[in-house]
Amino acid sequence: MSHEDYVSPEERASVRGGIAVLLVLIFGAIAFGFHAINAAHPYPNIKTENIHVATMPQDCDFATAPLGNKLCHYEKIESFVDREGQSVPTQTNAAQVFVTWKRVTEI
Repeated sequence: MSHEDYVSPEERASVRGGIAVLLVLIFGAIAFGFHAINAAHPYPNIKTENIHVATMPQDCDFATAPLGNKLCHYEKIESFVDREGQSVPTQTNAAQVFVTWKRVTEI
């Protein structure tokens, strides 16, 4: 074994430490990614196929004709329904959610 092929114990420990840090960072990023995806779901107790969202109208946007401020915006209205089809006030006991939009004039 030549002098160039020799790796000191300190160098080996440094490489092992670097690999360990890299693995911790990779697994941490994966775990954070899964957490961020789950936390971003607005209705965690309701199956995705039971979430019904109407398309938000775009007629209040600045860039729609005629150009300029339309002095309006849309507010989200959430309606929750349980398994029996009865309206419920919150998503806690809801089986479905319907999201619609209400135009609000800013005059």
